[in-house]
Amino acid sequence: YTTLSSPLQSFMESQMDAFQEKLKGKYMNATLVSAKTGEILATTQRPTFDANTKEGLTDDFVWRNILYQSNYEPGSTMKVLALAAAINEGVFDPNERYQSGSVKIYTDLVRDYNKVGWGNITYLEGLAHSSNVAFVHVIQKIGVEKWKQYLEAFGFSKSTNSGFANEISGSNPFNSYLQQLSTGFGQGITVTVYQMMQAFTAIANGGQMQKLRLVDHFTDPNTDKETPNPVNSLGKVISPEAAKKTLEYLYQATRMKNGTAYEFNIDGEEIAAKTGTAEFINPETGKYYSNGNNYIFSVVGFAPYNDPKYILYVTVKQPRVAVTVNTILKEIFNPLMKRSLEYSRLSE
Repeated sequence: YTTLSSPLQSFMESQMDAFQEKLKGKYMNATLVSAKTGEILATTQRPTFDANTKEGLTDDFVWRNILYQSNYEPGSTMKVLALAAAINEGVFDPNERYQSGSVKIYTDLVRDYNKVGWGNITYLEGLAHSSNVAFVHVIQKIGVEKWKQYLEAFGFSKSTNSGFANEISGSNPFNSYLQQLSTGFGQGITVTVYQMMQAFTAIANGGQMQKLRLVDHFTDPNTDKETPNPVNSLGKVISPEAAKKTLEYLYQATRMKNGTAYEFNIDGEEIAAKTGTAEFINPETGKYYSNGNNYIFSVVGFAPYNDPKYILYVTVKQPRVAVTVNTILKEIFNPLMKRSLEYSRLSE
């Protein structure tokens, strides 16, 4: 017996059908997890195949499950974990100011997404703007070796022991100072959706990372004896205070009207969200794509932010749309999160 919630899974499937029709992305995934238990309540991907007719299985892509068999550079959703590590180390001051726009790392230049930045701003504003420069400084404050320890504690570059066949572990070469710093804003490291969701449970659960669960219990068909699949904590990655502060700052940043996550506010709900835009390698050139919608766009949300019940993570690769991706992303994120919160209140 799985942990999937039939009402939430069904709603997610219908929303993703409409979402795929609008975005026409190369791939997309949505996963909803219970923050306290690590239970996967709903998860799906597009494109998919018809389980009855097998239509779609001729496409090599659908043989891979995006949840655990596809790795990618996560982009700025990784800043959630970098923020948590910095708070845990006592080196994040939301009111401290820095010069946004660009920062030089030896001969390389790391830029914010708008190239020129927003002037001299606070680190909380940098979080709201999803400033790469801010998080270069954040990782420097933590120290790259200490940051690597956090990445390992959050479970990256190793199997989650999900029990699924052919699970990918991702990679973190950590072999140059630029790459080490870049992992703080989600570049130079590859992950799976499964790993990201599992790491996010530490933020939502007072610093305790929960093992994700898709199986609730087993029933012997001969005796009807039930064997539970227990909730399993993977240990404390950050302090409860750091987890609480992380959610508070994310919530404050989400409420800033000029921030990247502002569109993911939901009337009547308290959402802490973080967006991500990640480059990826063009297989023909071996270099990052540098134009168009050749990115992996994503958003992760925690709700309610002060005591999360749900974590929702949506990723989309190479959408073909003329409007901003956030405008489209919110059309699946907001209804899914709102329906989940309404469902939880009805179940109480």
